[in-house]
Amino acid sequence: MTDEAKALVEWFDKTKWVQDSVQPHELGLHRADVLRNRIETQAREIERLNAILSELNDTDKIMANAPHWERSNDK
Repeated sequence: MTDEAKALVEWFDKTKWVQDSVQPHELGLHRADVLRNRIETQAREIERLNAILSELNDTDKIMANAPHWERSNDK
């Protein structure tokens, strides 16, 4: 078997899970395209969630410095 053939077999073996977990909107796409789309979708979701976390952290900092926060913690 040539190196190219071995590489192809390895690619198919390692990406079989993509084929097994295909979603209806992914039918007809190449495995590499499905992988790229899934990775890009997850990267966007991570960015969205990080933005939410950042806003929450900023709110926590504001609340921690607010006078009413200090009074409620004194009790």
